Amino acid sequence: MRKHVLFLIGLILLVVCSCHRSNHQFGTAAQDFVEKSRVAVTNELYQEKSVEASKAMLEMHKENRLPGIDTGEHGTMTSDYYDMIESDQVVKVVYPLSQIFRFVKTGETSTNNYLFERLSKGTSWQLKRAWETDSNGQTIKEWPIQ
Repeated sequence: MRKHVLFLIGLILLVVCSCHRSNHQFGTAAQDFVEKSRVAVTNELYQEKSVEASKAMLEMHKENRLPGIDTGEHGTMTSDYYDMIESDQVVKVVYPLSQIFRFVKTGETSTNNYLFERLSKGTSWQLKRAWETDSNGQTIKEWPIQ
């Protein structure tokens, strides 16, 4: 909430300072403040979306509850990157949120895919779908979700 207030204050400063062209240095400082505030809000939104989903996925992995992966197996985990800025505007978080993680075991070409979903801000991330794809992206196995 504090970041949103700072962003709004910066935006007000930018508008006020833009009206006074003679005070260029102050206007530039206000623009810098708005940009830093926008980045802070974006980081907060990114954490809401990605970091919290990663924590849920890692917790399931530690508890050996991710289908297709044992806790001792190694490989490469990737996920989609979500751009939280469109047309110089911060994107509002709209629920439900979803995040897909992809795991390729060392020495294998197939990919285990895990779709996590969060229905609202007050709910936890849940595994909604787990499936394995071949090197061409074709589904070769669906795991039941408990």
